[in-house]
Amino acid sequence: MRAIVCPHCNKVIEPNMLTQRELEIAKLKAKGLTGSQIGKALYISEKTVKNHMGSIYSKTEKTNIMELVKYLLDNKLISAEDIGT
Repeated sequence: MRAIVCPHCNKVIEPNMLTQRELEIAKLKAKGLTGSQIGKALYISEKTVKNHMGSIYSKTEKTNIMELVKYLLDNKLISAEDIGT
C-alpha cells in the first residue's frame, strides 16, 4: 500500500497506521487474550473487539495472529514483553 497525502493539511497518512485503541487491542491479543477477555478488560463488546481486529488485519495486510505479532515486533509497535507465553 502507498501512503496517502491529506488534501487539507498535506500530511502523509500511512494506510497501515493503527489507532491507539487498535494497538491496545493488538497488544492484548498478542498476550493471548480472547476477544471476550479483551472486551471485558476494555469495557467493550466482543463484537467491537472483532471489528477492531478486522481493521487491524486489513491495515497491516496480515491474515493471522502470528503474522500480526511478527509485524508488530518488526515495526517496534510492541516489545517481546507484550507477548504472552
